[in-house]
Amino acid sequence: MISFSSIKETDRGFLYDLYIATQRRDPIELDHRDTQKNAFFLRQQFSIQLQHYHQNYKCADFLLIKARGKPVGRLFLEERFFELRILDLSLMPRERNKGYRQKIIHGILRRAEETGRSIRVHVDKDSSLRQRYLDLGFKITEHRGRYDFMQWVPEVNVSKNYSITDWENTLYPIQDKLTADLSC
Repeated sequence: MISFSSIKETDRGFLYDLYIATQRRDPIELDHRDTQKNAFFLRQQFSIQLQHYHQNYKCADFLLIKARGKPVGRLFLEERFFELRILDLSLMPRERNKGYRQKIIHGILRRAEETGRSIRVHVDKDSSLRQRYLDLGFKITEHRGRYDFMQWVPEVNVSKNYSITDWENTLYPIQDKLTADLSC
């Protein structure tokens, strides 16, 4: 069973270990003779990445993914008015291929369908996850460097007859969300 909790400062050690375990490094970036210099460089890159997410995605949920009560990964998810944006979904290598990522993505797909929103994600072109997203119906919308930007759009059911009550019940939560989006 997986669960989520908001990331706290005390989770920083785990997040750094996750960062190290999931990053592709160009050998030119690291000096293999100076481990102290490498450690400083990697900590600096980790801090810059977290700072970027917090500065540019102020309304995002920064979540720790837990399995059996232990941290196994992170999910950074931003809910916007018209879309859900998966900023980061990372798992420790030893926790992959256990179905966690699939359950999380299917949960996000259900949320998007329920709210009529699209989903956006960017995926490394060399990642095995790229094909998984394509299999789920994501389409590549843009190529940027080593990343493909992908989008999933829910099917629209135009045959349903809506009453005014349906629209009112839909409108008020949307207005609240729009107000919250504008405050970010």
